[in-house]
Amino acid sequence: MPSLRDTIADDLRTQIATGHLEAGARLPSEPQLATYYKVSTPTLRNALALLQAEGLIEKIHGRATSSAARSSDSPTSTAASSPARTSASRSVRHSSTREVT
Repeated sequence: MPSLRDTIADDLRTQIATGHLEAGARLPSEPQLATYYKVSTPTLRNALALLQAEGLIEKIHGRATSSAARSSDSPTSTAASSPARTSASRSVRHSSTREVT
């Protein structure tokens, strides 16, 4: 059984891959995401750290976290409900792009 961290990372990864989180789009704040997923902030941060290590999101201290844009050859998967449609403190970027904010 996957951990909460892995489950959250998988959900956000799917949203990025399917375009529900667009390149350069800001993600909701950590407290908002933690509330949405019903987890503690440290658990959520662990999930975000996985995505950051994969190059799917970019976290810059003092700035919003952004989602990495997906390249045209990235695999896609089925859509998940999106907590990222609210105001955000993170954003998405494609791995082929250095920074999109």
